[in-house]
Amino acid sequence: MAVGTAIASSGSGQFWAPDRLLAGFIILTPLLWAAGLITPLALLLALILLCRVPLHVILHDRIFWAWCLVGLMQLVSVIKNCAALGSTLTCVPRWSISTVVLGWFVLATALLVGRHFRMATPRLTRAFCVLGLYFAILSVVCLALYYGLGWRILNIPSPIALLLPQSLPAVKFQFTMQFFGSDRVFGMVVPRLALFYPWSVVLSFVGLATVCIALQDLSRFWRSLGVGGGLLVVVLSWSRVGFVLCLISLLVYAWARVHVGYRWLAGFAIVGFCALAVALDPTLVGFMQDLYDRFTAARPGSSMARTLVYEMTWNEVVKAPILGYGWPGPYVHPNIPAPIGSHSTFLGVLYTGGVLMLVPLLAAFVGMLVAGYRAAVRGGVRERAGFVVLVSLAIFSVGESIYTFVLPCLPVFVWLGACRAPPNYLAGETSGGR
Repeated sequence: MAVGTAIASSGSGQFWAPDRLLAGFIILTPLLWAAGLITPLALLLALILLCRVPLHVILHDRIFWAWCLVGLMQLVSVIKNCAALGSTLTCVPRWSISTVVLGWFVLATALLVGRHFRMATPRLTRAFCVLGLYFAILSVVCLALYYGLGWRILNIPSPIALLLPQSLPAVKFQFTMQFFGSDRVFGMVVPRLALFYPWSVVLSFVGLATVCIALQDLSRFWRSLGVGGGLLVVVLSWSRVGFVLCLISLLVYAWARVHVGYRWLAGFAIVGFCALAVALDPTLVGFMQDLYDRFTAARPGSSMARTLVYEMTWNEVVKAPILGYGWPGPYVHPNIPAPIGSHSTFLGVLYTGGVLMLVPLLAAFVGMLVAGYRAAVRGGVRERAGFVVLVSLAIFSVGESIYTFVLPCLPVFVWLGACRAPPNYLAGETSGGR
């Protein structure tokens, strides 16, 4: 049951086929991670694929231009704030090539090339299953090192990290192999994995997406590996929003698999059961509230840090509400490595780009979600799974800056773009899944 069985079954046989390039990128992830090349090669791959899209397709893709407008407004804010500092020649290029600006354009590109090349192919699905296998293997290794040998943190710098100034944030988040650290969750000190990604929440998002994508694989063996590995890293990332969204995603996926004639019946039955349970036992409401309070307090340090970030960010937003400050601010505290303007896409955009950037951001999000919903209504299980991941991304955006997700998670965003396109049955695609 070789990896190549499904990979060879879709798309053209050419080495430079778009889905073959992206699948190769996924399968080589551990090697690229060790070399510190995930982010640079993701950017290069996005540019290569964009150059292969016909100009008329680019001009007519409104979702692409909506996200490009977000990046353009961020660039305008950068230029304005650099000019105010009197260092335009050095400041503008520095921030223009950072994820603060570049992330939005790469997001637009990923959605565009995914849709144009119909990248939700069996080859790409199988590659995500292989990624799930990597997750499972590395999770077992990390748990063995943590509980067996007593290691509390494991970070290994890549060759690129050794060549760069250690003061650069990218050295830690883009060019270092961050296997795991320690965190206190529900009163216990546990290993918190990050693996191939800048931090644990990004791993949680990719794990969730891997589950939804792997469910489309036609092989029970590979489907089980992909789903199992994805679920494992969602748990071991210890992201609270990741837990909830993964559970909801599986429930929605199961809902999509139910025959259309029984969906509303099942929905009414669930609502009726919940209403009856509350009516028979009013203390259930208090129990649920207590459960929610315990859940939100599972990582008290994180909750306190986020509250501080949001308060300080808002205090600065009201001072420059139109064009913002161009880029994230300093850390909120010397012992809390969280910049002002971070940990929220929407509030963060108000800080870095002001209202003039927030408006196109909301328009781009709404347009992307509407396009995903329409594809889900017209398509099959694959398109519905794509819409579930899109909604999960929007919810992640409330507490995270998604422009930092795009380059390390490029294959996920390309797959999301592909879910806007109808399946190409002549190429062996399917919307069925399992």
